[in-house]
Amino acid sequence: MDYEILGVAPSYLPGVSRVLMELCAIGVSDFTFLENLSIEEANKYKVCIFGGWVPGYSVILPQISSRVWVLWTSPLLQMELTGGVEWGFLQQILSSEKVERVWFGDKGLEEIFLDKGFHMPYPVNVEPFVTYPRTLYEAKDGIGLLT
Repeated sequence: MDYEILGVAPSYLPGVSRVLMELCAIGVSDFTFLENLSIEEANKYKVCIFGGWVPGYSVILPQISSRVWVLWTSPLLQMELTGGVEWGFLQQILSSEKVERVWFGDKGLEEIFLDKGFHMPYPVNVEPFVTYPRTLYEAKDGIGLLT
């Protein structure tokens, strides 16, 4: 345990997992997939951020003694288009006494749920892009490729 924050997300939600993996990559937290979560280990952290919302969290959260945050990645427009399904999940999260804060990627949601919600842009570890080996191929017929 190198950090005070643990990010947890199911492997079958790659977009949600990626946000928490990037948080780990920039040196802010540790990360584990939900499928590998040890409650004993999770309880050693001050804060556990659960990515997305899946039914399994309802079973796990009562066992977590750490502070609990939820990363909500769905933007407001997507929630409107799902016909209320995601609103129901979000209401469940917001009404949970166990959940202290909800991290919204969409600023509009923060403005609606100021009591528990906050907005923070998603972290991105740019190091792989900066250090990625590139080869410039010689232009042929005026066209060059950078890979």
